[in-house]
Amino acid sequence: MREQPRKGRVPRWGGSSGPSRVREPIPRRDRPELGDEVEEVIEDTPEPQAPVMSLRLPEPPPRDRVISQLLYSIALEETALAALINAEAEKVQAVGRNLARPCTFDDVLTFQRSVAEVMQTVVRKEEILLKKLQTVMELAPREEEMEEEGGGDEGASLPEV
Repeated sequence: MREQPRKGRVPRWGGSSGPSRVREPIPRRDRPELGDEVEEVIEDTPEPQAPVMSLRLPEPPPRDRVISQLLYSIALEETALAALINAEAEKVQAVGRNLARPCTFDDVLTFQRSVAEVMQTVVRKEEILLKKLQTVMELAPREEEMEEEGGGDEGASLPEV
């Protein structure tokens, strides 16, 4: 609650009761004067400077490790897509088992569209993963390059992640 001003006193910043009064300024004799000392301090203050930071980039990982990690990420995405396809197949089977229940043509059509939409999304994702795999294969060293470097082992494989 707001404190009510006492009679005979002017509220500090005006009040809600009675006519609004403007607070009078502090008399000039009570205010400190800005002297030459203050102006000198202001002039002598140095400009703030931004801290200087050295930015060091980390060493890039070896090429074979990058390729291995990219292939691993593709495999994980393929696993997730397989689980999604499996879930959609189970959903279709569950609906097929329950066709004895009464349902309208619109219900069947809506269900079919939802399954088709999920499968179209999976196909688009598969296309993206194929392009990613093609890019990774371009990064992978060719057999000729490996032989030139002296690493022409027939049983060589990429390191594990």
